[in-house]
Amino acid sequence: MPETMYRHTQVGWVIIICLSAGVVLVTALTAWYGCHWPCLMILAVLVVSLALTHSLTVELREGFVKVAYGAGIIWKRIPLAEIRSCRTIRFPWYFGWGFRWIPRGWLFRVSGLAAVELGMKNGRRYGIGSDEPEELENAIKAACGII
Repeated sequence: MPETMYRHTQVGWVIIICLSAGVVLVTALTAWYGCHWPCLMILAVLVVSLALTHSLTVELREGFVKVAYGAGIIWKRIPLAEIRSCRTIRFPWYFGWGFRWIPRGWLFRVSGLAAVELGMKNGRRYGIGSDEPEELENAIKAACGII
């Protein structure tokens, strides 16, 4: 198993609070108006979303950067050999949280605005949200030999 060079988990408080509020609201509505299958479906989606996206773990191992949400079912592996550039950046709040396509490429973020943007050799870009972006940037640059 490759040695872990960097590992950090960021808790997504925005996602936890919003999805938990949704769970409480739907549960209250279900209790008030009775148990109907649309409410149960919405409740199930909210609970599963909360379990899958409550945190973001970034792991730098020999050969790749791995970004994984929550329980680790949703993840992306980015080969270090394909990284051309790496820099700390602040994405605007309206780009949202979670994993999504943005004008610059794919964004993986659970909280805050700070991120590390990876420019790939094929022109793609990835934004990786972090509450310690400088440490992540320095670890990736050291692993890739980027100055």
